Amino acid sequence: MKDDLTPVLERVKESDAIIFGSPIYFMNLSSGMIAFMERLLFSNYIYSNEIPTVFPKSLPNAFIYTMNMTEDHVKEFGIKEKFAVHENFATRILRAETKVLYAYNTYQFTDYSKYESSIFDEPAKAAYRREIFPKQCDEARSIGRALVS
Repeated sequence: MKDDLTPVLERVKESDAIIFGSPIYFMNLSSGMIAFMERLLFSNYIYSNEIPTVFPKSLPNAFIYTMNMTEDHVKEFGIKEKFAVHENFATRILRAETKVLYAYNTYQFTDYSKYESSIFDEPAKAAYRREIFPKQCDEARSIGRALVS
């Protein structure tokens, strides 16, 4: 298919690495991310155990997920197992082990009082953001450095 995404897909093939980043909505990747991965990965997949891909090289890659869910929610709803399917296909088709970062319990609003969000404990989310978010950012930077080293 030749369309506006074609030049982007060609640039990915020339890249040193790729990071797939997606917010998690309704316990799933965004529709845009799914569409992008379908175009990138499926178009390079072959139904063969011997030659599973026609992607032209090994491409280091990672997934970074951001979500309001806590780590306990992710375990409860089997999110990691669900997303492992995408990660396994990326590993197989891009011929490089996929790195993964889950950024849990994101701070969605700068002022929770302006929104109906009573299911959240805003002070707890703010504390989590102060304590954990900088560590998640450091981990994301480490993943980026590892992909291109």
